[in-house]
Amino acid sequence: NAMPSNSFRHVIICLTDYTDFRLRLNKDIRCYALHKKPGNDITLFYHLWRLLRHLQPDIVHTRNINTLESQLMALMSGVPHRVHGEHGRNMQDIDGSNRRYLILRRLFRLLVQHYIVLSQEMQHWILRDVKADPAKVTQIYNGVDTQKFTPASTPGYRLAAIPEFIRAKPYLIGTVGRMDPEKDQLTLVKAYIDFAQREPQLQQQTGLILVGEGPLKNPAWTLLQQQGLDSYAWLPGARQDIPEILRSLDLFVLPSLGEGISNTILEAMASGVSVLATDVGGNRELVVTAETGTIIPANRAALMSQAIENYIRQPALLREQGKNARTRAVTHFSLHKMVENYLQFYQTVMA
Repeated sequence: NAMPSNSFRHVIICLTDYTDFRLRLNKDIRCYALHKKPGNDITLFYHLWRLLRHLQPDIVHTRNINTLESQLMALMSGVPHRVHGEHGRNMQDIDGSNRRYLILRRLFRLLVQHYIVLSQEMQHWILRDVKADPAKVTQIYNGVDTQKFTPASTPGYRLAAIPEFIRAKPYLIGTVGRMDPEKDQLTLVKAYIDFAQREPQLQQQTGLILVGEGPLKNPAWTLLQQQGLDSYAWLPGARQDIPEILRSLDLFVLPSLGEGISNTILEAMASGVSVLATDVGGNRELVVTAETGTIIPANRAALMSQAIENYIRQPALLREQGKNARTRAVTHFSLHKMVENYLQFYQTVMA
């Protein structure tokens, strides 16, 4: 959306279908759906080849393992410049060691003219394991809209849509994201339960907010109900008011088992919120422990519980780290800087 339309014109090709998310795109950006059938649908490649022959793009930019095979169709349809982005890995390949995926990536390495990776961690992996040519790998951090995601203008701000029994708590702990096993919100729920059992009086000053839809939503709610903590938690599903929710938080927690560069961490930082995150993917490149937040090992509910307690006991630390997080987001991870980096990259590819 932010790239100059007089330099590049964009088309989005979806393998299956698109949703109302496309309404967030500028009106001149077209979307095409290939309606891929479940399983191995070989007709997909023919439809993609025909579409690329019709569009005649200068650059095809595929993303992640599910679209890697499209590089072959781009070559066969005569696309002169082919780029592949690695943004993160799924539960079947959480650490990038899945042998089948590695073989596939190494085979298609011959077709990919240049790679974009989001984190230094992923850059090390694609050089070491995929054996990509270092001259063909560029690392670009995600950027965050620091005008949209901003700190609350008044101390103690709370979004009115948050239920009163949560909104009234002095400290709000929350996370935002798909409620899938990869994001591991159940570890956060278990950490909160452990915190409640160890420090019941302290826990009563807190509320827990889990925003997002997915298969972990019902199990998370069930765990909280079983422990009598449902009156301290709000699980609203998907929301359109994420900036307002983030600036209502005192502590943002990302319990993921795997990440590339987390947009929600950047959004929380830009919102002036301290971040507690797991040591996966590029999280350590975003969160500076003891300065803007805390990094802990993944899938360790007890450690997460202790970290939450430490923060609730030190509200001044929450405020200080939140302020530092905002400064770091604006200085190093702005949307403007990301757009500049992509624009320079595409111009270099074209040259």
